[in-house]
Amino acid sequence: MANSIPRLVLFGDPDGIPQLLRHLGKRAPVAAIVGASIRPHQHTRLAAMADQRGCPFLVQPTWQGSDYPAFVDAIRDIAPDLILVNSYAMILRPDVLAIPRRGAINVHGALLPEQRGANPVEWALLGGARKTGVTVHRVDAGIDTGDIVAREEVPIYFEDTWRDVRARVNRATDRVLARMLPLILAGRAPRRRQDERRAAHFARRRAEDGRFEWAWPLRRIYNLVRAVVAPHPGAWSDAAGGKILLDRFYTLSELAALKYDPDRGGQTLAAAGVALRPVSATRAAGATAPRVAGAAASRQRRRRANRALAFDISIGATGHGRCALRNIDYERGTAHLALRVKRTASAQTIGIVTTLVTAFAKRELGLRRVSGGRRSVRPARQRACIR
Repeated sequence: MANSIPRLVLFGDPDGIPQLLRHLGKRAPVAAIVGASIRPHQHTRLAAMADQRGCPFLVQPTWQGSDYPAFVDAIRDIAPDLILVNSYAMILRPDVLAIPRRGAINVHGALLPEQRGANPVEWALLGGARKTGVTVHRVDAGIDTGDIVAREEVPIYFEDTWRDVRARVNRATDRVLARMLPLILAGRAPRRRQDERRAAHFARRRAEDGRFEWAWPLRRIYNLVRAVVAPHPGAWSDAAGGKILLDRFYTLSELAALKYDPDRGGQTLAAAGVALRPVSATRAAGATAPRVAGAAASRQRRRRANRALAFDISIGATGHGRCALRNIDYERGTAHLALRVKRTASAQTIGIVTTLVTAFAKRELGLRRVSGGRRSVRPARQRACIR
């Protein structure tokens, strides 16, 4: 196999380079490993990988830097036949792409052409996408615009964080590389042009992009939080009690409790003297709310926690019962409203509560329909309908 493999230069990070090396095998002629100058914290690990492989480690400077021409000369002196790129933070310019006689191949951790650019997994979560994937494509002068060699889709679940999706994408990447890398190295890989009508490009995210407003719909806050959990910097906002940092997975009930806490998010859910206060998952379930993790069991716990959202009902300082959205299905946009109130509660109070909850379901959760009628019968298993 060694004699048939072209001379390679690998561009990537401490996640992408080992993945390529695993699939290339120990005898592949790797002539150099390249890291990004804008990721200096990665250089020590990448240099160790290059040393273990017995090849030089190079750092790509920014193209405006005085040392950039020397970098291009170093790649030219190495004379690679093919460049492989995986999980890399900088653009390869035409002067580098012109060097290898068989061009360059990139592993993009998302679907092309729909998810071009940086941080595609995070942007997919922010947009509420239901799928992403991996695309292997040829590198040209554009950003993620080259001909597609292969791609594989993976699902995005409503309970996922970016870490869950990234792990799923990495497994798909291994499958695609195992299938396609032999064809790429042999010069027999297929290629097809991207459909520009479906193209979308996303910019690189920064730590300050994690800022949100409590006035945002709850579902938008939820999508942001799960897209930036640690080790990303997290989502943050100013509140009455000071800055709030959310850097782990939060259920929708936990976020609702924060949003409508007068000392935290400061939002209100009230009309005509009737107020609703969301109950956190911990209070509602009598146990610690599910946190982090990417395993299927953890996702199931998160899913169960997100299927219900309860509210305490009060008039003035007096409690009048509790209502809840149950069997919430965020994909179909549906839920069931259950209402338990004191027998002394008036029909008017019941009507106000159902109006508040159904408006909340539509505005905050993006639901389309809450099942049931609007009969003002006591006691309290009341249903409502968003018209």
